[in-house]
Amino acid sequence: MILAIGLTFLLLPFVNNFSGKEIQPGFSLLPVISILLVSVIAVSVIYPVLFIQSFKATGFLKNQTIILNLKTRKQHTLVRGSLVTFQLVIATSLIASAILISKQLHLVMKAKTGFDHENTLVVINPYGETMDKRYDLFKQKLASVPMVKEVGVTQNAPAGSINNYTPVWLPGKENELKADLGQITVDHDFFPAIGAKIVQGKNFDKNILYDEQMGIVINESAVKALNLTNPIGQKVVVQNNAYTPNNEMEIIGVAEDMQYFSLKEASKPVMYFIRPWGKHNIIVKLESGNYSNALQQIQNVWKEVEPNLPFTYQFMDERISSNYTSEVNTASIIRILSGIAIFLSVLGVLGMIGFTVQQRIKEIGIRKVNGAKVSEVMTMLNRDFVKWVAIAFLIATPLAWYAMHKWLESFAYKTELSWWIFALAGLLALGIALLTVSWQSWRATTRNPVEALRYE
Repeated sequence: MILAIGLTFLLLPFVNNFSGKEIQPGFSLLPVISILLVSVIAVSVIYPVLFIQSFKATGFLKNQTIILNLKTRKQHTLVRGSLVTFQLVIATSLIASAILISKQLHLVMKAKTGFDHENTLVVINPYGETMDKRYDLFKQKLASVPMVKEVGVTQNAPAGSINNYTPVWLPGKENELKADLGQITVDHDFFPAIGAKIVQGKNFDKNILYDEQMGIVINESAVKALNLTNPIGQKVVVQNNAYTPNNEMEIIGVAEDMQYFSLKEASKPVMYFIRPWGKHNIIVKLESGNYSNALQQIQNVWKEVEPNLPFTYQFMDERISSNYTSEVNTASIIRILSGIAIFLSVLGVLGMIGFTVQQRIKEIGIRKVNGAKVSEVMTMLNRDFVKWVAIAFLIATPLAWYAMHKWLESFAYKTELSWWIFALAGLLALGIALLTVSWQSWRATTRNPVEALRYE
């Protein structure tokens, strides 16, 4: 126990770093540690005393061994079976949790994002007075890089965040329906560069200057939020909009919802508009091929344009994956714990079958002498373990279901808690237990029965 506490404090920094959490040891843990310490000592002292007292001395026979009566044998079988069942409950719960978490991670990693995140680079254009001119020159020079397909810009890149929201409503209906829309500044080439679809209407016209651009593109969630049936051409009032008369703007297009956050959050209603500022995230669409060579060329262009600022970039795939770092680490921890639980369960089952064989060794020998088949004796020995696994499954299933149901509540988009997850976990636990038991019971049943009866 003391060694375990010491290892806990020693490994805590690694656990914090791996899980992304910050667990600090303190005096608040002392009551818990004290209770655990007293409990372990009590069990380790009381159980052996009760075990010894439960023996019934009926005399010394042969090797002067104490014969345990049938009732006491059943009691100790029940205690050992309960401990093995407890281990199997933990193992089955962790196996089910590991399967479900992997299933959810597969969903979020393969989910539809509303844009093409493959072969897409996000270059950070630092804020400053020259950021807009810097972007224009950088974009112009990137045209000479062979692997660059498209270049666009936005204030807020997908798989990141949206900083600004503003109330939007239909003219004359301010008090009837008002929706908060995220404001995202883009340029004319943003949608082609990010690979997002305009599902209705059109993209921004390159022939219209920034200051003359009165149109906006909204996403599908914004259409629903404003309860629009025919959004194209609809005028909307954008609060605090200093660029248009009466704060009114016209919807010229509807873009497919893009996942700006992790799937823990539902898609937000968004409006895209053209403004001569906010060119912070440069979207560079690349051809498939040698990325290292393309990156070197892009970096050279950046140094040529802005030698005093670092070239900072990130692939869009990496941005998406970084939203789920905590979940990936959780999945890894659950897999490790599942492996440990399975290992401990195997040890428990081995101890249990060893005890059972030792108690029934005479019975096994007599059955074999009377013509019992190996399969029949193995079935007899394995039957009780199937019962323990079944009980563990019945206990573990609701526990794992509840824990995973609570975990999934943090996601706006979630996988289904399918029945087969728990069935598979139960079958794996049963298979592991039966393989362990069968190996030991086969060894016991294939021994010469004369050896079993010689000392009886």
